[in-house]
Amino acid sequence: MESKIIWDNNSNIVYGEKSNFNNKLEFIQYVKAEHKKINKYDCYVDNLKLQVYIITKKGINANSIVPISDTDIKIVTMYSGNFASMEGLSGN
Repeated sequence: MESKIIWDNNSNIVYGEKSNFNNKLEFIQYVKAEHKKINKYDCYVDNLKLQVYIITKKGINANSIVPISDTDIKIVTMYSGNFASMEGLSGN
């Protein structure tokens, strides 16, 4: 099963499509549960935002005009937030 979230470990940001969650609390709880399952440690999530994103794997050329229907662009509303592992902290 594909995960409902995308981890950006370089920036410590996690993303999830709004349509996969009933609200931001459910998103946060899911992130925490997945982090613990993967890393065996709790994490905290903060700086939560709800924004519209453009996603593409192929990209488009700069300074070009292209119909969206000719691209792989997907426009989605997503939650994003910073995450940090609590590894090494008391209680973990």
